[in-house]
Amino acid sequence: MPVTNFDLRVSRIAVAEWWFFGGQYVNGDVATNIKSLSTGTQKAGEEGKSGFKEKTWTYFKYGVFPDSNDWKSFKSSAWSAGFISYCMRQGGAGVNFPYGVSHSTYVNQAVRNTLAGLNSNTITAHSKTGMAPAVGDLLWKYGYETHSTWTHEELVAHVKSGGGGYNSHCDLVVDVDYQSKVLFAIGGNVSDRVLRFKIKLDDDGLIQTDRYATVIRNNITEQIDI
Repeated sequence: MPVTNFDLRVSRIAVAEWWFFGGQYVNGDVATNIKSLSTGTQKAGEEGKSGFKEKTWTYFKYGVFPDSNDWKSFKSSAWSAGFISYCMRQGGAGVNFPYGVSHSTYVNQAVRNTLAGLNSNTITAHSKTGMAPAVGDLLWKYGYETHSTWTHEELVAHVKSGGGGYNSHCDLVVDVDYQSKVLFAIGGNVSDRVLRFKIKLDDDGLIQTDRYATVIRNNITEQIDI
């Protein structure tokens, strides 16, 4: 699937936020042995440090609740879904992305879109075993920093049964290197920071990790509203 201008905008926004937190990364799929590219004042930013907690609030304010003060009720909440919503809204997804304070809000909708055969200017959900991720896609896993305990099939069954929210997490794909067989994905509220992961790919571009179960394909191509 070709990378669109929207995909590039979203990934660049995520990279900018990652750099604000110090360009912190791990050479793998687990948030241990964290390193940092930055040697400036923003090195190793964490939400508990001055200025960084306030930064996370902007993800709710401008990502989920741009037209109200409801974001103030979520100052102490997990902010990883707010981070994804922020990247998508600032990238220009407009009404085509279901923003929320929980990843399940848009992941469930992605599953419903797939079941209904809707894939134009929206998001869809696919098993990691059958969809090679591209820049702008999201990688989903059940739970937070632990490896996934739900398969993609279990996620789909949950949505089909009318199930609601659940604890989960998504990282945004910002770069794919097919020659080296790796991709880079950035997520928010991982060990209290914005962190980049390095994920191995196989010869077909499929992710080789238990960290994720589902690829959320970003089919959004139009800039509707920012």
